[in-house]
Amino acid sequence: MTMDNPVVSIGEPVAGQSATLRKRMRMLAGDLVRHTFDLAEAFLQAQETRCYAEWGFESLPEYAELELGIK
Repeated sequence: MTMDNPVVSIGEPVAGQSATLRKRMRMLAGDLVRHTFDLAEAFLQAQETRCYAEWGFESLPEYAELELGIK
């Protein structure tokens, strides 16, 4: 490895962040009244990163309905 060609690995950290976000969203969805704004922020992050596709869903609304029970 030289300074001209540094090795960059982003796959694992990104996957870890995605899994953490998914777990957080499940927890927040358990109490919508208490966590409305936190969940909205998590939805924004999921939309921006499109991680719902990694989780096997075609859209964020599909993920919200099928996994979180939110319509």
